[in-house]
Amino acid sequence: MSRPVQLVLAVLTALLAVGPSATALAADPDRVDLVARELRRDPVFVSDSFSRIVSPQEVAALRRAVARMPFPTYVVLAPGITPPGPTAIQQPSDGWAAQLRDALGRDGLYVVGKGTSPEADAFGVRPRLDGRDATLAAFFDLPEDIRPAREVLYVLGLMRGEPRLPRAERRQIPPNEGGPPFEDDRAEEDEGGGSGVWWILGGILGLPVAAVVTRRTLLRHGPGAPPRATARGRALDPGTRAEAELAVQRLATALDRATSPPERAFELAAAASVALDRDRDGELDDLGALVLAGMGLDVLRRGHADPRCFYDPRHGRAKAESRWSQDGETVAVPACRACARDIAGRRAPSALLHDGRPYWERRSVWARTGFGALDPDVGRALAQDGR
Repeated sequence: MSRPVQLVLAVLTALLAVGPSATALAADPDRVDLVARELRRDPVFVSDSFSRIVSPQEVAALRRAVARMPFPTYVVLAPGITPPGPTAIQQPSDGWAAQLRDALGRDGLYVVGKGTSPEADAFGVRPRLDGRDATLAAFFDLPEDIRPAREVLYVLGLMRGEPRLPRAERRQIPPNEGGPPFEDDRAEEDEGGGSGVWWILGGILGLPVAAVVTRRTLLRHGPGAPPRATARGRALDPGTRAEAELAVQRLATALDRATSPPERAFELAAAASVALDRDRDGELDDLGALVLAGMGLDVLRRGHADPRCFYDPRHGRAKAESRWSQDGETVAVPACRACARDIAGRRAPSALLHDGRPYWERRSVWARTGFGALDPDVGRALAQDGR
């Protein structure tokens, strides 16, 4: 290992020698290792926080569906899971299936229902339909108010080989299946005399996606460029700082153990450390460190890191692409499925709020880069910020 690499690891380890206490971690009822322990006893796990929206009859139906699967299958219904291991990071809705598989140590199909769009990944088994295709089919086929358990049952059926709903019964036919183009909201807004149109052309255009905003567009619009949105969403959690410290420490440890890790992982580790150590944008810096460390771990595990959801990076990896237009220009923005669904339904997505407003409305390096969703070179942006 080269001396510069050793120096980066030494600095990261020294900066973050202390993480959250074991007691604090053990207190989380939805921690991945605790869920994995439950899955060893029962392949269907329903979080206490989901018990009000998942009936005993639905749990029984899930167990019957799992028993009919031609390979080991595990189902989790939970709104949030805190990863425990050295290659895990808290990204609600981000890679839970892989984390559960690692914690359980068993191949099979893992389906995680989160109350938005489920996640389905197969390890060592071959379902009839790919998990991504199955969850996308559920996205378009089922009513928006479908109960989480019913959506998971539909996904299980598709991956077992059952047919989709008849075309006439599906909620929406996407353009790539012969449906109409996604509608443009501009005419409707203009007729109503409204002003300040801030997003249009909602759609799910590709999986996976990369940030496609050009540097010319970024420079023209500058910080806070996305138009103002309804302040719907949630603020940062008080424990973000502790999570970020632990995540950066885990990345440093993983880099130290890796054989010939990609240079990109070191770049992300260095950027995460800078974000954690600076005191310019407050809690956003802590979240930035958390996101960058998670992307670094992705590079180590998967060889690349997908951008996070622009609207709120805590939503996890971008699974779709959303578009808005302003001043005659259309900008493509990576989004999670839930935010893409909101935009397709002409609703404001759930945003990361900072001081009561979507974070991109305030001038910061995180607004300019979208936590890597708009500009992947966050390390450079951090180095130049404030010059």
